[in-house]
Amino acid sequence: MKHNLLNRGSMRMVTGALLFLTAPIADAADPAAADRNSPEARILSEIHEANQVKIEAGELARLKGQTEEIRRFGEQVARDHRAADSEVVSVARRQGIELSDASKNAVGMPQQSQSANLSREHRSLLDKLRSAQGNDFDREFTKAMLDGHRETIEKLTQASIEVTNQEVRQLVTKTLPTLHKHHEEAQRLQQQSS
Repeated sequence: MKHNLLNRGSMRMVTGALLFLTAPIADAADPAAADRNSPEARILSEIHEANQVKIEAGELARLKGQTEEIRRFGEQVARDHRAADSEVVSVARRQGIELSDASKNAVGMPQQSQSANLSREHRSLLDKLRSAQGNDFDREFTKAMLDGHRETIEKLTQASIEVTNQEVRQLVTKTLPTLHKHHEEAQRLQQQSS
């Protein structure tokens, strides 16, 4: 019996030590990244907001799109940006960067309740998409995806130069190909509807 108690006690100590050694340590985060005004904090916040807008726009397209292609593209955009946003939130947490309240609640949740935390420009865009109907919706959604992805690609391309934190830079580099794919699909859909 004494042998079993020692084993259990030893196991607790080993488990505790492992948890301590593998737990994220706040001081290990890059101090420059944790600065709210750093390029890392700025770009993570911008990517997060762009993801929120594209998730909601994609969900709207999935529900309101007039063609199967628009609905499928909307579903893909929402799925890809939800996954990307999960990574953004994780990187921000590891780097000690606090994102907006919307960013904390965004992954996998309905987006309309979070629109108040978005920029005026993004709120206006989502309001426009919510009120658009029929073929007007498809046209507005395609234009929003084309313009929004182009703008995000430009910001991330610039960020890849400015950002010094390796983890944030890797996230930016990993995100760009998906943004290019969405931009190309939006271009194709726009040309197809012309």
